[in-house]
This record gives sequence, structure tokens and C-alpha cells, in this order.
Amino acid sequence: MPITYRLNMQIVGERLRQRRQDLQFSQQALAAELHIPQSWISELEHGKRIHIEADTIYQFCRPLQCSMDYLVGLTDDPRPPKRQRPRNVQSGG
Repeated sequence: MPITYRLNMQIVGERLRQRRQDLQFSQQALAAELHIPQSWISELEHGKRIHIEADTIYQFCRPLQCSMDYLVGLTDDPRPPKRQRPRNVQSGG
């Protein structure tokens, strides 16, 4: 039987609230940005939600300017990783 890991929703809620406050977003403003109810954000921040979809976490990342890894507690650095630019390959000859 495969091992399954549960997402710690308390960490998600704490990180969500911290980033929102750091960027001076109100719950209402963030809810409007994401087209979701403000009460849903409140429930997340207060640990009243027991489940969240990965794509929903991803949607929070853009306005909160952070990575999914930060929101779920895999890293303490909120900055999204920089994308590597493709290298120009020069042919020898």
C-alpha cells in the first residue's frame, strides 16, 4: 500500500495570512483578485478547511508573489525560484 502524506492545512493558513499581510492585501482584495469568496480565505487562514486542491494553491501564488513550496511549508523562502534561461548552443567548426 502506498504511503500518503497529508498537507498541513495549519501551515498553509499561516503562510497564506502572513504573505497576504506582508503585501498589505485584505482578505476582500485577495478574494476579488482570485474570484473566490472572502469567507473561504478566512476559513483557510483559521484552519477550518481540511482540504485544498493543488491548482487552488497555485492560484494564490501569483498575487502573493510566492512559490507553492512556500505556501505548503516545504521552504521558508517565499520567493518563487528563478527560471533558468535556455543556453545558446554554438556549433563548433
